[in-house]
Amino acid sequence: MSEYAIEVENLCISYKGLKSYSIKQNFLRKKEKAELFEAVKHVSFQVKKGEILGIIGKNGSGKSTTLRAIAGIFSPNSGSINLHGHTVSLLAIGVGFQKELTGRENIMLSGMLLGFSEKQIKERIQEIIDFSELGRFIDAPVRTYSSGMYSKLAFSITAILETDIILIDEVLSVGDAHFRRKSYNKMRELIFDQDRTVAIVSHDMRTISDLCTKVLWINDGELMRYGNTDEVLAEYEQFMADLSPEPPGNTEVFHAGVEGSGMSYQWQYRVSAKAPWRVATANGNQTASLKVPITPGRNGFQYRCVITDVDGNVSFSKIHTLVVGPEPGQAAGEAGSENTDQKAIFHAGVEESGLSYQWQYRVSGDALWRVATATGNQTATLRVPMTPGRNGYQYRCVMTDAEGNVRLSDVHTLTVTQ
Repeated sequence: MSEYAIEVENLCISYKGLKSYSIKQNFLRKKEKAELFEAVKHVSFQVKKGEILGIIGKNGSGKSTTLRAIAGIFSPNSGSINLHGHTVSLLAIGVGFQKELTGRENIMLSGMLLGFSEKQIKERIQEIIDFSELGRFIDAPVRTYSSGMYSKLAFSITAILETDIILIDEVLSVGDAHFRRKSYNKMRELIFDQDRTVAIVSHDMRTISDLCTKVLWINDGELMRYGNTDEVLAEYEQFMADLSPEPPGNTEVFHAGVEGSGMSYQWQYRVSAKAPWRVATANGNQTASLKVPITPGRNGFQYRCVITDVDGNVSFSKIHTLVVGPEPGQAAGEAGSENTDQKAIFHAGVEESGLSYQWQYRVSGDALWRVATATGNQTATLRVPMTPGRNGYQYRCVMTDAEGNVRLSDVHTLTVTQ
């Protein structure tokens, strides 16, 4: 048996562009040639059994088209896809359900389309229903479902009716905060089964970095790079930074220290603490300050500055970590989001003129620090609602003076008596 679960050879997929005309226009217009759009152009790659492949690229690059071709939804114009007899399932929003059928009926239909027998599906159907948490709505038509309910059912079918190959298109955590945690943990359990092969399309570089063993980068339908996760992600991030030298929207500003005459500054980044450092070629990297776009794809990226004086002596700034929103599968927990009378008060110290204060929190001692965006976090004092869901949360304050020098307060732990 082949060591490969997926082999794609010289894959080409094209679409014909169709324009809308009235009946009268159709009679009067001259016959035009349909515009041809090449979505995937001569892409080839192989995925070994048990590997986790990440597929990245800017919007419209052909990532989802490639995934759907592997799933058998799209037929190639040319080239070949060989799954070596492995069963495959696709997890994607808006794919696979008959809207007029009930959730229960769609489970049976989806299972049979995946190659499972009626007996096998009936043996697992209650487990699927329980995991989806749809309750009595399982017997309602899917057209009455909210997008969250739809996603829960789709995820539950894929998670419980396990196939040899799982294809995931932008869906790694779905539903409300509780279900996101449950689904994310379940997906990690499925992904790290050594006998299962997984392909993930995502714009979240942190997810790709954490989960994937190989990365395929597609740009405008063409294969740009296929190989080691950290190396491909670093090249892709640099490519995207060069496309948009000006940071869009909100930015985080990191400081190497006070701007010094005669100093040269080179800002570097890496996609995770284990990845190699890469040069950041945009966003003012020749100065002591760096502006970084606050986008989910950069969550967890680390930045540092290499500072060289006129004599060639080199020093490094502190390492800055960009934090954007909650961890995958984790509920957000900014301080002050609940309305409650019981509050704990934490102090960074005596209020000092000229200092800027930024309070941060983390859900446990092992988690990443995140910015607390509410409840007076620009002062030396922070008030935190004492809710059971925050029991064990830790808080600290980052204090920066007018010259850019940084110091940290003590770490405070919230204790809520149950």
